[in-house]
Amino acid sequence: MLVQILCSVLLARSNDPIIHPVLEEDRPDISAFKKYPFCYTTGFGYVYARTEDGAKEFAEEINRAGNTYRKYFGSTVPNGTAVEVNYGESPESPSNLASNKLFWLFPVIDARNSSEPTIPYPVAHELGHLWYYGVQWKYRPHSATAVDPYGSPAEDYLDEIAAILLEPDREKETRRIYLLNQMAARPSENLTWPLKEFTVLHHPNSTEQRKDVNLVVRFYSQCLLFSDYLIETTKNEKIFAAITEASTKGKGFAVWLKEEGEKYDLPSDLEQLDKNWVAWIKSKHGSN
Repeated sequence: MLVQILCSVLLARSNDPIIHPVLEEDRPDISAFKKYPFCYTTGFGYVYARTEDGAKEFAEEINRAGNTYRKYFGSTVPNGTAVEVNYGESPESPSNLASNKLFWLFPVIDARNSSEPTIPYPVAHELGHLWYYGVQWKYRPHSATAVDPYGSPAEDYLDEIAAILLEPDREKETRRIYLLNQMAARPSENLTWPLKEFTVLHHPNSTEQRKDVNLVVRFYSQCLLFSDYLIETTKNEKIFAAITEASTKGKGFAVWLKEEGEKYDLPSDLEQLDKNWVAWIKSKHGSN
C-alpha cells in the first residue's frame, strides 16, 4: 500500500524515515479502528492512537523493538497493528486483520492517560512475548504434557529472555544493577538459581512464589544476565535463536548443550557451564 506523507513538517518530527503519519484513505480498511484520529506506520505495521504524539511515540518504540528482535533472532516480524486503549481495556479484534496482511494485534496504554508507567519499556517487553510465540513458535499449541506454561511453549527462561532482550538499554541496565548490587551486598547468599534448575524453572509469576516480589525481580535479572553471559561467551547475538530452534523440537537446554555446545565454544556439560557462569557473574558484581 502506498503510504502518503501527511505533510513535510510532520515527517520532520520523526528521526526515522520509516515512521510516517498515514492519511485516512490510505489506512487499512478496518472499521473498528476508524475512530482513532491518528495512525502511524511503524516499519512493522501500524499504530492507532488518540493523539499524534502518542501514535508517533508508540510507532518509534515498536520500530526499535522489531529491529532488535531481528538482531537477536534473525527473523523478520510480520506486519501487525498496535491500538491505544485505556488501562484494563482490550482492543476490539477485527475479523479482517489477516485480509489486510496484519498478523498481530497489540494493545498499548498511553501513560499520559494513566497512572501506569507504560512507555516505553513494557511495550517492547510484551511485544517480545507476542512475537516470540508467533514468529519462533508459530503459535504452536502447548504440549499436553506442559505444566502451567507461562507464555509460549518454550521453557520460561527462554520466553522471558525473548522479551527482556527487546527492552531499552536503560531498563536492561536497571535489571543488571539490581541483581549485581544484591550479590555484592549479600555475598554469603545464593541469589541466583543453578542452571540445571533455572533452565527448567517455572516463572515465579505462574506459581505461589509470585507473592515474593524480590524473587520475581531476581528471575528477570538472571534471565538478562544469563543472556549477557551466553552472548558474550559465544560471541553470537543469535545464540537464543539456536537454543529456541532446539526447544521447538522438544530438546531442553541440557540436551542442546550436550549436542551443540562445543559448536558455540561452550562446554557440553551443564555442570561445567554452571561453574563458568558462576565465575563470570562473580567477576561482574565483584567489580561493581
